Amino acid sequence: MQFFSNCAEKDSHRDSETKQKTFLLPSEPLWQNRCVTTQITVLNEESCMMDIIIEKGLAQLRNIPYFPVIQSRSKYELIDIMLTVIGVAFEEVSKRAPELKGEIAGWDDGRRCAMGVLPKGPYISLEKSGDRILYLGKGLKSPDVIFLFKNLDSAVLVLTAQMSSHQAMAECRILLDGQVSYGMEMN
Repeated sequence: MQFFSNCAEKDSHRDSETKQKTFLLPSEPLWQNRCVTTQITVLNEESCMMDIIIEKGLAQLRNIPYFPVIQSRSKYELIDIMLTVIGVAFEEVSKRAPELKGEIAGWDDGRRCAMGVLPKGPYISLEKSGDRILYLGKGLKSPDVIFLFKNLDSAVLVLTAQMSSHQAMAECRILLDGQVSYGMEMN
């Protein structure tokens, strides 16, 4: 539901769930002071009011100077933290989980994998050493295969569990650089 300033509402109850509302859209340049009548299914008045409050708050937030810079920097920091957590988690789980040890038993020692975001990072590197995986730290450290997110938005979707990695691969949001067989084993 979009938020329109200067909106005038007319309610006509057809049944308990559907209302007809008329919105006076903002003037110049886009809408030129015309009224639009729409039918909206409203679960309850509180959720409708909450949507309007959220949209109004977001509109005010987007008017902050340098908002796009703040937003992209926040996404970068979120992804950097999430990748660090993933790297440390792989190292710790590989020490304790027999399932992961069985999975990586057939891999060559010294096989390196990296994850990152195009074009400027962040990146993490992992290496198989013995029967476990080591977190090598941030940055690309001569990996055999790299999983690259195309942009910050794609990485945020996957790393915050809003989209699965398989769906992201299918939608070409993740690129695989290196041997495809290694990538399939690591995915």
